[in-house]
Amino acid sequence: MKKTYIVIGLLISTIVLQSVAVAASISSRVRVLETQSYKQNKQMQQQSKNQQQLKKTVNEGLQEIKDLTLKVEKSIKNAKKENRIIKASTDYYFP
Repeated sequence: MKKTYIVIGLLISTIVLQSVAVAASISSRVRVLETQSYKQNKQMQQQSKNQQQLKKTVNEGLQEIKDLTLKVEKSIKNAKKENRIIKASTDYYFP
């Protein structure tokens, strides 16, 4: 009878220890996954910041290009007006 109690006790303790080991394994896996997700979150935030800075730089460059385009167009219009004035003044000479 004692032998059966000992065997049953060992069997129950083995089952309990196995469930504790499984729980500990799950806990350590959860910690590893939390660490990985934290690292990925930090990396995504850094990439987002870099992307926003790049977008800002590109927008500033585009604005400079637009400003320069407007200046060129204005200078072309002014040059055309000056050519008209010069032509108008040279067309009419008195004898």
